[in-house]
Amino acid sequence: MGGERVTRVVAGKSTGQPTRSPSLTHMFKLGWDRASMYVQGTGIVYWPHDIELRAEVPEADPVLIDTATIPGTSFSLSLNSTRDAGPLESQIGQVTNHIALENFIIFTTHLNKIFIYQCDFPLPDLHPPEPIELTAFYSVMPTDETFEIRDLQGSFRSFAIFLTSGRVLMGNRAMLDAFHSGNYSPNAAEDDPAHDSHPRIIPALQKNSITSIAFGDHHCQALRSDGTIYAYGNDPRACGALGLGFPEGTGPLRGLLADRFSGDGTLGKNIGRQVWFDETMHLWIAEMKEKAGMEGEAAVRGQMVLPGRGTDRRRQHAPAVKAVGDWFDKEGRKWEDGIVEEGEMGGYFVLKVAAAGWHSAALVLVDEE
Repeated sequence: MGGERVTRVVAGKSTGQPTRSPSLTHMFKLGWDRASMYVQGTGIVYWPHDIELRAEVPEADPVLIDTATIPGTSFSLSLNSTRDAGPLESQIGQVTNHIALENFIIFTTHLNKIFIYQCDFPLPDLHPPEPIELTAFYSVMPTDETFEIRDLQGSFRSFAIFLTSGRVLMGNRAMLDAFHSGNYSPNAAEDDPAHDSHPRIIPALQKNSITSIAFGDHHCQALRSDGTIYAYGNDPRACGALGLGFPEGTGPLRGLLADRFSGDGTLGKNIGRQVWFDETMHLWIAEMKEKAGMEGEAAVRGQMVLPGRGTDRRRQHAPAVKAVGDWFDKEGRKWEDGIVEEGEMGGYFVLKVAAAGWHSAALVLVDEE
């Protein structure tokens, strides 16, 4: 079938066939509904998750599955010269990274270009669609900065482009759909629904030593090189996805606004909060919440910030919630001042962060001394 190849899956590890050596298989990526890998000299290969395998085949036996290859992704600087490349391969260049999202694969190339591909399966026998260059990010760059890609990360419906300048540019499924349909509107006003497809630039993430971003359905966790995490976005049904507490607990003191009807929590647009791991910090903020329920001025301010419980649930005062959240975030960043010397790791250093659906997780190095 046109555009398809056969891939051999051995003991859970996929290697493209044919290849010149096992070392030419790189970047195995799992997406929402597709698995993919980059095979040098072949290109980006993908296949659906829901492959029906014969029940009588033992798990350890090799399994042959049909796959699709993204057109124009086979060029390799080490295997080909530019004279050997076809017009499409020359335009795209060598793949340097790729991610698999919901129904789309995004990849970058050595020419500092970004491409998207709607990963239909199977591909048509004749004239399979070509990748589409994602140009939305080029126009938002300052004129005095070079657009040089350092990394590409993402999952489900969100992704981020990391530049060598330290900038982090984010995109979403709306952007991919707009480019795929040819309806992207770069000049859409902020109150226009088409503006949702524009690049998202969070000021606090720009040139701030961000090493990775983990995306969930409605939130993300940004990891800095100093081992700290900052949460952004929404907390659906107040399930704790942000790692900032719950609306009926200390969450409002961290800046979490609670929807009175759905129970969802949100930090507001482009507002981030540091995730705390130190138990003494949680005890401290819980004590501060109890004081907010006392009489006098503390009680008045507490009513502006805390949403209440059950039938007593009330609307929070958004500016007050943000101001209180800003204050606690600032105090939290000073928690180890005078204890940890400059250049030293703190008591909790995050090595990796992950997110999926309504969940977040982190691998943390803990200094118990």
